[in-house]
Amino acid sequence: MTRLWHARGGAAPPGPNAAGDAGRGTAAGPVASSRKDVAHWVGSDAEYCRVARCSLTGWGGFVRLRPYLTVWGAHEPMKHLIRTAAALAFATAALPALAATDSPVGKWKTIDDKTHEVKSIVEITENHGLLEGKVLQVLKSDKGPHPVCDECDGDRKGKPIEGMTIMWGLKKSGDEWSGGQILDPAKGKIYKVTLTLVDGGQKLDVHGYIGFSLLGRSQEWVRAE
Repeated sequence: MTRLWHARGGAAPPGPNAAGDAGRGTAAGPVASSRKDVAHWVGSDAEYCRVARCSLTGWGGFVRLRPYLTVWGAHEPMKHLIRTAAALAFATAALPALAATDSPVGKWKTIDDKTHEVKSIVEITENHGLLEGKVLQVLKSDKGPHPVCDECDGDRKGKPIEGMTIMWGLKKSGDEWSGGQILDPAKGKIYKVTLTLVDGGQKLDVHGYIGFSLLGRSQEWVRAE
């Protein structure tokens, strides 16, 4: 806290109660015994304090800021506008974290449905409304580190699995994403696939199948970020 007359640069002139307050004065001048006295001897400083939303205490002439957002030197309509903008900015900053749990977009740990071990890290992105997944890192493979897709056909054959797009063409349909395909690099086979978020968006049910969706097998991926 700072004495008002020190903050404003100069000694305070005495007010109506200067005589009674003389015993409580300081080297800089007598203290203010009330807001009225302060207004009497500080003049424009009283307006400064009102605009700054501070309190003038009678026991020592100190300035105490109120415990809420203070917009210095702004009129009331502008203060309201600034506070509203600050609140909106705070809410907007929190949106990415909230939105991340409502969409499969992000990085995922792929879990083997038989051994329950983490096999790789896959990043799902959205491109023109369609989801696709790319392998960022292979963590466990029967072919050692940095395996290639020996079982794949066409352009993928013999290419590194890391960096390969293994899922594509998925579109949101209700509470799931479907209509796309997924590649199993270990077998070189392509399946239809459906994605469903579970556990508040922290896990992803990846269901691959041929023909009808009731058949096939599922893996549970865990969000990596």
